[in-house]
Amino acid sequence: MTSSDNEIEDNEKTMHDIQKHIKTINSYQKLKPQLEKFRNVDPDSLSGQELTRYRSFRSRWRYAYKMFESSREKYGTLSTKS
Repeated sequence: MTSSDNEIEDNEKTMHDIQKHIKTINSYQKLKPQLEKFRNVDPDSLSGQELTRYRSFRSRWRYAYKMFESSREKYGTLSTKS
């Protein structure tokens, strides 16, 4: 019983980890079009509201990108289907 309980617990941890990585990959893919929009933007040329949106996006994108790279490293894929 103890062995089965430990195995179940390990499987639940793995599933939770996979769910987190799938969410990260989805977030990255959603942010990618915005990345193209902001890729060549000079932050100094933006107005107040545009700069706020840019900083918010940049912060979310950096986090998603870091997690995305971690997912790719761990699972060797760029696809949620894989």
